[in-house]
Amino acid sequence: MTEESGVTTAGGFTDELRSLLAEAHRNGVDIEGGWLVQSPSEEMPDWDIEIWQVEHTDEGTDES
Repeated sequence: MTEESGVTTAGGFTDELRSLLAEAHRNGVDIEGGWLVQSPSEEMPDWDIEIWQVEHTDEGTDES
């Protein structure tokens, strides 16, 4: 059994994560909070993931 390797860059990871978050939000899933994502094998690490909503910032605004 082989795993597909669709995400190969940090940018690709960000795109996939953005898509997943958008889909969950559209479907009313409460996505704020934390999750421990445990790998089914010793070959992969476990991940502790936190997601928090942030306010949009206006582009071009100097916040310094």
